[in-house]
Amino acid sequence: MIKRFFIYNKLGLPVLSIALMLICYQLALKKTLEAWQAHRQLVLQQNETAGLSTEPGYLTRKNLNLNRLIAAYRVDTLNFRNTAITQIALIAQQHGAKLVAVPVNTLVLGDGQVLVNQVRLEGDFFSLLKTAQKLYELPGTGFLRSVSIKKFDAYQANAKSRLYMDVYITALQ
Repeated sequence: MIKRFFIYNKLGLPVLSIALMLICYQLALKKTLEAWQAHRQLVLQQNETAGLSTEPGYLTRKNLNLNRLIAAYRVDTLNFRNTAITQIALIAQQHGAKLVAVPVNTLVLGDGQVLVNQVRLEGDFFSLLKTAQKLYELPGTGFLRSVSIKKFDAYQANAKSRLYMDVYITALQ
């Protein structure tokens, strides 16, 4: 009966071709078209976001980290020299070093927002290193920009294996 329908009926060939198209669509074309539509949608979403820099979470984390850095290195400029010198002298004394010199001039960099102060400490190598580490960890005095440890010259009176350390401390106003 099915054989006669397809052979003698004029609708047999169109019905057979439509059935064959449905089978092909189900087997191959349906998944391909779904993948193509998903790809087109993802490309549109990618073009709308324009990269990671506009992600709100990224910007808030970035701003929070920058604010933490600025807060860590910001100091009160009116009391900066007095409190820094006092704290540095106390830390140096605790670790067996002593504060020898503090130059009068404060170096101002850039547009006046960055201050650089220099202090000179004297002591043995390990006490100077301990003092430098404590100064690095000390909040409210800025950050250590540079540390140099040198020997006294041989002609100086107290040159018996004593060292001096120049510390440059940078702070933000």
